[in-house]
Amino acid sequence: MSRAGDAGVLYVDLERFEFRIDARPSRQELDQLCLAVGWSEFGADYPAVLDGYSVTTSAWTTGGRLVAWTSVVSDNVHHAFLLDVIVHPEFQGRGLGREVVVRAIEAMRRKGVTAFHVDCAPDRAGFYEKCGFKMCAGGWLDTRTHNATA
Repeated sequence: MSRAGDAGVLYVDLERFEFRIDARPSRQELDQLCLAVGWSEFGADYPAVLDGYSVTTSAWTTGGRLVAWTSVVSDNVHHAFLLDVIVHPEFQGRGLGREVVVRAIEAMRRKGVTAFHVDCAPDRAGFYEKCGFKMCAGGWLDTRTHNATA
């Protein structure tokens, strides 16, 4: 079943999906999801990356297919940073992305975290605003291409 949502967006029946907190998909499952949206694979450092997250949330079909994912890094006291919101193209625009974000925020709120940060490309800001974020200027520095000097 589906229902009409905000501005005519079609939402999937969320009960048809299993939402998991801190699931550890296989590298292949996560790589397939990344490749489906045009991102790079996680790579050989996959286990260390997963170990570094404070929380992950994911959505799985009843058949066990990973279709949405997000992760959070945090000091686990005050601040948390939302990373890598990924929804398989077949399921985009139907509420799964928002659902994994909301569940990630709630998981961190239960730990006492009160401030959530997100950086995104300008064309993605509307999605995060629908999730409750107030968008403001952010910054990005890639240490592989920038040599920081004092």
